[in-house]
Amino acid sequence: MAVMAPLVESLQEIGYVSGETLFGAPYDFRYGLAAEGHASHVGSKFKDLKDLMEKASASNGGKPVILLSHSLGGLYSNFSTEIHPLGAKGFKHFVALSAP
Repeated sequence: MAVMAPLVESLQEIGYVSGETLFGAPYDFRYGLAAEGHASHVGSKFKDLKDLMEKASASNGGKPVILLSHSLGGLYSNFSTEIHPLGAKGFKHFVALSAP
């Protein structure tokens, strides 16, 4: 989380609260997305992210989430928007910083 600390601190300065309106979803960048038909170690991460997005939405009155990602997280997050039960309606914004 140290790399993202300045961003987290900036969000907290404008009113986001960790665990209430601000949630983190770290992943191991060494496990990339696999092409269709190939083994992947990240399948459970998609479920974890989906669950976290549902928790964030539920804890904020059912509001759509704002998803902010960095680097390879942009690909994970983009894919998650496609498999999320609410689809694009579950998201207010999706911001990808330095995504490939």
